[in-house]
Amino acid sequence: MNQFKFFMAKYPGSESDKPVRVNGELIQPGPAKLKSQGHKTSSGKTDDVSGDAGSQKGKAGDGEPSGSEEAASQEKQLRTLGHFTAYNVIRFLKSKRDEGMPAWKRMKVIRALMVYRRVVLLLPDDDLIPLMMKMEEIIILERSREAGYDSVEEAVGKIDPSEIDAVQEFRRALRKDGKRLQTERSYVGKLKSFMMARGLTCLSDFDNIGAADVEAHLTDLAVDGNVAASTQNTAFHGLLAFFKLVLKRDMGKIEAIRANKGKQVPTVMSADEVGRVFDGLEGVHLVIAELLYGCGMRISEAVRLRVKDLDFDNRRIEIHQSKGGKSRVVPMPEELVEPLQRFMATRRALHEHDVADGRASVWLPHALAKKYPSAPRQFRWQYLFASSRFSKDPRTGRFHRHHLHHDTFPIHLRRAVEAAGITKHVTSHTFRHCFATHLLWDNTDIRRIQMLLGHSDVKTTMIYTHVDNRIGPVVVSPLDRLRAEVNSSEQDDEKGSGADEVRECGAAYAVRRPRVQPQSRFQSRASFRARGGPCSQAMVSCGAG
Repeated sequence: MNQFKFFMAKYPGSESDKPVRVNGELIQPGPAKLKSQGHKTSSGKTDDVSGDAGSQKGKAGDGEPSGSEEAASQEKQLRTLGHFTAYNVIRFLKSKRDEGMPAWKRMKVIRALMVYRRVVLLLPDDDLIPLMMKMEEIIILERSREAGYDSVEEAVGKIDPSEIDAVQEFRRALRKDGKRLQTERSYVGKLKSFMMARGLTCLSDFDNIGAADVEAHLTDLAVDGNVAASTQNTAFHGLLAFFKLVLKRDMGKIEAIRANKGKQVPTVMSADEVGRVFDGLEGVHLVIAELLYGCGMRISEAVRLRVKDLDFDNRRIEIHQSKGGKSRVVPMPEELVEPLQRFMATRRALHEHDVADGRASVWLPHALAKKYPSAPRQFRWQYLFASSRFSKDPRTGRFHRHHLHHDTFPIHLRRAVEAAGITKHVTSHTFRHCFATHLLWDNTDIRRIQMLLGHSDVKTTMIYTHVDNRIGPVVVSPLDRLRAEVNSSEQDDEKGSGADEVRECGAAYAVRRPRVQPQSRFQSRASFRARGGPCSQAMVSCGAG
């Protein structure tokens, strides 16, 4: 907004400027610009828009203008200010570029001017669309250079030429846009499913594909495919990215039948159950499970830990490039200090063996390998839980010693859960749920838990309060109340014989009424069960029958 105000005040450009070419279109300089004296209209007259006292009054002797005249004058002034051309915007953006403003900020200026045209002035903004498209290309180029690449094609990496041309262009566009490999695989998979369902074989077949086809495909996923809401949302966002990045056109309004996702309550194990699962794990998988439960990590965060992320002196672990590209710091449990140090020593021995063979290499994000050429061979950058063999990077084709695959841990976890006799649906993420819930049970502040989990919004962390029955007023089930009442009555029956009991209360005495005989009490409950009462099974389980 500040840059928008600065643009409206500066309004650069003049009639003598040369035309500029944007996306093949020649942008001619606009008419004479606003000056402090006024703005010349097509009729040759000058409208004073300087905003001084003379512009707010009528002719001499006419007095102050009426409210309608003042409103008309303000509307006329706004209309005049809205008559900036694309050439004026180009001149302004060039001046901001020379001042060092990044491309993504200049894109915000263009979007603000487009909104001002459409919403405030009710004028078309078609002449600014080519500028926005060109600025998107500049943003991609700047992002590649900041990552250390010399060109956009170098940042894209290798593309399989045997794939369909639409898939190749989609992969190239996603990599230019900075999407992760996992996102690329997911979006490409949804695009292939859409092409298979619609009988599309190449990029040219998308000329006649529009919002109706996308809407029908998403509806089929929800109705016929009965997919989850997350699957349908991924398909929608994947196709939306394809239309925007590859086809360069708007997908249109989608009103498909959406898959309904109910409110999910996380599965939480007790402390005893967590310990029984740990008893069924060993080696590296036990350490990973203890990291998930002791630090609240995701499985992807645990397996991607590097040697440099462990701070034994301060007892903390750094987590970088997590979900959403965020980073955070979590405390290192004392129980894990000695196991992690042992794994560190083992990893050092493996790295020294790779260095001796001349094969030491590890994948680094954001072209850090080019910025720091020796980093892939340094021990601090190596993955802590390294794979036993080298693997090929699908984007660059280079071989690195990568981390353990995140699908190997669930296999060992499933065996441990079965050996522990736990019938709950336990996954790798269940340990993260247990971490948050058990901290709540220990009266840890919810904001602190939010920071440890890396949630942007506390509402995401609040889901763990739905599985907590220890904070605030405890809700006791009516069945538990009934059982407690029966147990209490049985204990009272064992103490006395039914005679009058006299209890001293200070100086006064009170006579209690005789208790009901135990036989009559259980006879009444037996007759209630015989009539088919709703709590008959509860009485049997409580030992009352």
